[in-house]
Amino acid sequence: MRRGAQPRTVRPGVAARSPGRQRFPRGCRRRRAPGAGRQPRAGRRPRPRAGRPVARAARRDPVPGGGVPAVELQQRGVQRCRARRPIPGGSVTVPTSTSQAPPPRTGKLGGAVASEWTKLRSVRSTWICLAGAAALAAAYSLIMAASARSLQSAGGPNTAITSALDNATTGVLFVADIAVVTLAAMVITTEYATRTILPTLQAVPLRRRVLLAKSLVLLPILFVSGVLLTGIGVAAGSVVLGEFADPLEPAGVLGRAVAVGAYLALSGVLVVGLGAVVRHVAGTIAVSIVVVFGVPMMLQVTSIPLLVSAAELFPGPAGMVLAGVADFNAYGPLTALLVLIGWAVAGYAIGFAALRARDAL
Repeated sequence: MRRGAQPRTVRPGVAARSPGRQRFPRGCRRRRAPGAGRQPRAGRRPRPRAGRPVARAARRDPVPGGGVPAVELQQRGVQRCRARRPIPGGSVTVPTSTSQAPPPRTGKLGGAVASEWTKLRSVRSTWICLAGAAALAAAYSLIMAASARSLQSAGGPNTAITSALDNATTGVLFVADIAVVTLAAMVITTEYATRTILPTLQAVPLRRRVLLAKSLVLLPILFVSGVLLTGIGVAAGSVVLGEFADPLEPAGVLGRAVAVGAYLALSGVLVVGLGAVVRHVAGTIAVSIVVVFGVPMMLQVTSIPLLVSAAELFPGPAGMVLAGVADFNAYGPLTALLVLIGWAVAGYAIGFAALRARDAL
């Protein structure tokens, strides 16, 4: 008891309180005797100890914003099929669902063409190849025109080609065609290199439709490119030749440009089919150059008439006949066009067979 504190009076019948709370040393817990402490009242559960979960069937936390959408609330309930009662003496009918599953989406041709057009125009390599083709066509025409002008000015032998149209056509068919073949090869081989062929085949499961969409996108691009490349070569050669240039007719120039464009378009479809088989950029370019130019040149240097005749049916010589710059007259332009169409269809068929057999592997 503190100094000066008055002792507390205890009322009669009331137990005296303890003078203070009993303190225990630090780190020591107070242990109660068994059965000591507060006892729960009658009809109540004992309070669970702290740190232990309550043993009850608690509901899971709901998903934030969950529930049935408002649009679905306006619809009717799920249609349930009712099993028909079996006919006495007959077979039991199996209940079937009244709702039919929608047919799988196979990717329409229009969407596939739009996708291929987006991929082709959005990559930098397309424009690099086209610019390279234009540069090669113009360079060949300039070099040949400068050589012919030099020979004509010096009074040399009259063997130089002074036709700007012939120089431009030859330059597109033999020089600029290398850049065009590269562009056609990259249309499909780059997808195998970057593995983007997987989403392409998932979006368009029909394999023939994939190659058809690529061919339909490439055909007009290469046709227009052939027309423009011929015009560029003719313009460049005419400027350098000057007064030594042969006169040009608009109808002849237009017909030659259309023929060159048709050759480039059909040979591009052939290269796409070869790319589906080879599936490598450099390999496809090499195989395409060998098929278009290499094999015919090797067969033409032989003295076997059968091999020489077979060489004239390859895409390169057929393109020369179609453009009017060939040095042989085995067949006419219409037959040359049919030969090129046959090569394009054959390349498409081989590419489709390879794509269907190997898929994306």
